[in-house]
Amino acid sequence: SIIDLAFTLPLIVFVFIGYLRKRPCLGRVALLWIFVYLGMGTWQHGRVIEYVKEVAASRNDTILRVVAHPSICNLVLWRTLYETTSGEIVVDAVRQGMGKARLYEGYRMVAFALNASRYGIEEESRLWKDIERFHYFSDGWIAEPADLMESDYILGDLRYGLIPNNPEPLWGIRVREEHPDEHTPFLDLREIEDGDIGRLVDMIRGR
Repeated sequence: SIIDLAFTLPLIVFVFIGYLRKRPCLGRVALLWIFVYLGMGTWQHGRVIEYVKEVAASRNDTILRVVAHPSICNLVLWRTLYETTSGEIVVDAVRQGMGKARLYEGYRMVAFALNASRYGIEEESRLWKDIERFHYFSDGWIAEPADLMESDYILGDLRYGLIPNNPEPLWGIRVREEHPDEHTPFLDLREIEDGDIGRLVDMIRGR
């Protein structure tokens, strides 16, 4: 998640109550909470990355790069992505508790290539400049959409999603090839469907 409420809310509570009640000790508790939570996050992140590398090796994938982001309000369930030397992006979810990690398999997609001619777009067009900007913003974690052959499609930032092993992104841009001189609209793609929250909770609990 981008803003981790499990980290932020206790911090706000400690600081706010400490200020109201003039108790500096709560400020020290807040500082301790920062070190503990970030330290735990760093430890968990390292464990998840190592596990993803093992999974990739078992699939005979050679990794170019890999990232892992915790899902909302916890350090147990992580959204992981890795890009292979064959030009694919693989999205999975990993539940890493205190014991053995558990994999929730996701999807394998073709990585979006930053090559205007590949997609029949003029390199000097405003459309392609916006695509380059979004590619930079998302650190290149973009997959070719299923409807790429259409003249109107969406490119999404795969790093963040509600369900960790689902490639559906939280935001993206709409590419309209018929309007190369217009800016691409930025889209909020956050849609919670029936069962999404229950599914997320089940994955956090290891079900």
